[in-house]
Amino acid sequence: MKLLCATLGAIALSACSAQYDDLAAAFPATKPSAGTALPVDSISVSSRRHRGIMTYRGVVTVRVSAESVDVNVRFPFAKPLSIPQREIAACAMTCFGISNPNVDLIIPKTDTDLQVPGRTLLEWCWSNRKPMLSGEAKRAWNYSGAPLPSAGSYAEQLASRQAYDHQTQMSCLGY
Repeated sequence: MKLLCATLGAIALSACSAQYDDLAAAFPATKPSAGTALPVDSISVSSRRHRGIMTYRGVVTVRVSAESVDVNVRFPFAKPLSIPQREIAACAMTCFGISNPNVDLIIPKTDTDLQVPGRTLLEWCWSNRKPMLSGEAKRAWNYSGAPLPSAGSYAEQLASRQAYDHQTQMSCLGY
């Protein structure tokens, strides 16, 4: 695939990111998603294994269910993904101002941070009891290779929606 991506040039280059390829190899979709479609059409993917971030705008469908988060990039050579919810260790927030929030899915198996614009994924994170990482923990994991905090350290925020929403806001602010 890498050779094919190199020979096709700029037209298919963005479907050939190492970050997305890692996800596609680890979590190939084996059947069409039955999940609920989110009102988003973009994602960004970064990885501790590869430099940079790859953003797909206007060509993405994201569907969620209790079992998985499914991603389909409508682009040549991009394979659909089905990431089991058990493989998503935590959620986080990246905010570019209050009016531009993004929910991050932290996926340790591929060392990937899959970022979905907006707040629509927050309900999935809460319903599936995915801890909300602090800004500090997310940065340490992403940039320094630090391990994620232990599951027990999240008990307080997962005890109530109010505590979870507070940590979500703090994460959005970078704390």
